[in-house]
Amino acid sequence: MYRPVKHGAKGRFRSLTPELDREVIERMDRQSARLDKISKRDALIARLQSDNVRDRRANAQDKEACERLEAEKAAYKAAVQAGKVVPVDFSPRQQNKPPKKAA
Repeated sequence: MYRPVKHGAKGRFRSLTPELDREVIERMDRQSARLDKISKRDALIARLQSDNVRDRRANAQDKEACERLEAEKAAYKAAVQAGKVVPVDFSPRQQNKPPKKAA
């Protein structure tokens, strides 16, 4: 409840219940702080969900690339066994050895 202030600017009102007004203001401050926490939490959840979507997409691409490489590896092994391709050893042990002499 408010009543007009007799001394002061026009349109000003003084509270008849300042203690209740203080409680209301404190309650509103707590509520706004709670709403801020909720909005921050929602923003964090949205960011994490978008990160999850991005990570899942990257994982799917990596899985496809891995499957493609496995298929190429299997095809290469099949070609080596069929004698169509001469296998090349790129291991570090083989790189330091001198080339074999032709017999």
